[in-house]
Amino acid sequence: MTKLLLVLIALSAYASANAAELPRYQALDLGTLGGRNSFGMAINEAGQVTGHSDTSNGQIHAFLYSGGRMIDLGTFGGPHSVGWDINEAGQVTGSATTANTLGHVFLYANGNMANLGEVPGGCCSTGIAINESGQIAGDASGSFDNHAFLYKNGVMSDLGTFGGSSSQAFAINDAGEVVGQAYAANDASRRAFVYRDGALMDLGTLGGNTSGASDINESGQIAGISQTGDSSSFHAFLHTGATMLDLGTLGGNFSGAGALNNAGEVVGSSNTTDGATHAFLFSQGLMVDLGAMLDENFSIATDINNVGQVTGYVCCSDAFLSSDAFVYSDGEVLNVNDHIAGLFPPPARPNVRIEGTGSTKINDRGQILALANFYNVQRTVIKRNHAVVLTPISLLYELLIDKVAGADLNESLLNKVSESFSHYSADRKPGTCSKLRTFIQQVELLQVTSLPAALKRELLASARAIRQAVGCS
Repeated sequence: MTKLLLVLIALSAYASANAAELPRYQALDLGTLGGRNSFGMAINEAGQVTGHSDTSNGQIHAFLYSGGRMIDLGTFGGPHSVGWDINEAGQVTGSATTANTLGHVFLYANGNMANLGEVPGGCCSTGIAINESGQIAGDASGSFDNHAFLYKNGVMSDLGTFGGSSSQAFAINDAGEVVGQAYAANDASRRAFVYRDGALMDLGTLGGNTSGASDINESGQIAGISQTGDSSSFHAFLHTGATMLDLGTLGGNFSGAGALNNAGEVVGSSNTTDGATHAFLFSQGLMVDLGAMLDENFSIATDINNVGQVTGYVCCSDAFLSSDAFVYSDGEVLNVNDHIAGLFPPPARPNVRIEGTGSTKINDRGQILALANFYNVQRTVIKRNHAVVLTPISLLYELLIDKVAGADLNESLLNKVSESFSHYSADRKPGTCSKLRTFIQQVELLQVTSLPAALKRELLASARAIRQAVGCS
């Protein structure tokens, strides 16, 4: 542990000396289930992903990407399924069709996909969000219009409405609190709700008739959007306790919140005074215009992690109307396409574009879930819509250092990785590659008595992955 601490302190010093350098990324194409397309919907801290993919026979199936492979979660006898969310235990929820093509909410855990059935009077259901206890929030329909539900302790409970026809659930926290929106009597209005302590609670509005809640954090703070008193404007809000705080706009008459973290920081989009749509970050009482740091008129922030990094997408930076994924970190916004080294092996590498969608996500380790399109030199799409995970190369170094330190190997091996990272932080490719090459050569010479064969393979694979990501020859 002492060695590891010293190396991490050294790496921190190197990083501080090069603070202008933001993380660059290694991109991993998750592939498909045999068809053309795959779409990632959620990523956990271990880098596991769920979503859905085309199969070779034209169906759409939910998947779990884990351990380097895409696992087909199957269906309940019907043609299709979709994965919507994943928790830290690798449990997945979504919807899968039965033999009569009705969609049922599922819980996938430990290799088994369980059909959770329906609420009374229902026929169809979808799991939208899952917490760390395996509780699920989602939507169901049947003899009634769409209703939000909570699956808890083996029971699916209809959360009802405020007297109107329908309700929708969007998020759940680890306390089992659910947020969304529900119609009032005669469907005269929609109201943001939180389901808490067994009751559906109306969160109110910012003076208008309509509101909706999009996310909730572990302390029960809620983000969403509400109509204001003049009825022509909608503003993002942060609800804390019994207070709905108007987050304002970037000068226009609209803003909406999409996600928040455990620090109460909120992201979304807002109109500006000149009519553009810009991504924003609300932090420490201020709405920061992230879109102003990008060279486009349209951007949306879709997710924020617990260290304040934001991701989203910006449109449209070329004639093909591509929606490029972006990341905000340490005060700067980057188009990720400009900061990926060694993306894919040639000849595909120069013709891959990382695009952002509403499901672009970021975990607390800074890994980004996005979408990639592959083009030929004529800019014709040759592979469309593949889910990809972007991993900061600095994280790859951190993981490699942990493995070397944990193996209690010769100090020179730790030094080689540390020196390689210092060159990388200073954007010195020759030194980066040279030190990694020397590290690999030294590890290859180690005998089984010094290093177990499995760990040896793991260290070599990690170092080679960094070399490929950086673009070493």
